[in-house]
Amino acid sequence: MKGLLNSLEAAVNLMEIKQKRAVFGENSYSQINSLHYSGQKKAFIVDVTLYTDEPELLEDSYNTVYEDYIHRAWRLLGISEKLIIVKKCELL
Repeated sequence: MKGLLNSLEAAVNLMEIKQKRAVFGENSYSQINSLHYSGQKKAFIVDVTLYTDEPELLEDSYNTVYEDYIHRAWRLLGISEKLIIVKKCELL
């Protein structure tokens, strides 16, 4: 699971990097805190933190756009299982 966690973190941070920095801040990056499979929900659950030094940019984009980035990174890895995202934001 550790390899999948690292791959997802790299995909989220490197995918569409210019657009992502414009939306979330120039110095923004994501950290995957945990990734596990829930047999009860039949889905992977990812706990992710977005770090930014420009929180004013998040007002319009954090709730929907950030989840889109994570879902696209998940599909980029070729995984078809459902993904549940638990997200939070921290200031740099």
